Amino acid sequence: MSPDTRHLVLWMTYEDVVRVAELKPRRSRIDQMRAEVGARPGEPVHVTEFLKPRLEEICAVLPAGLGQWIEPMLKSSRLATGMAFRLRTDALSSFALLALLRC
Repeated sequence: MSPDTRHLVLWMTYEDVVRVAELKPRRSRIDQMRAEVGARPGEPVHVTEFLKPRLEEICAVLPAGLGQWIEPMLKSSRLATGMAFRLRTDALSSFALLALLRC
């Protein structure tokens, strides 16, 4: 991983979930990753994206009433530290989830 990519990954850990969902599928980022692994044009590159939003971030992207109702229940659970997601780039559902989070 290049120093620029490492910096971006570190920086993204401090960004909110909506901003991260906007940044991950950007064409410039995808092109940079393809260049780093030396992928030829048309050759598939599979990347697993990692997201671990905190409870507050998860509740913030929900409709206000639902977020306010669910947050107190989840604070006492193991989900209080956040949920980890692995999103594979070869799955349409991954990009659909990122698109949903950006809304």
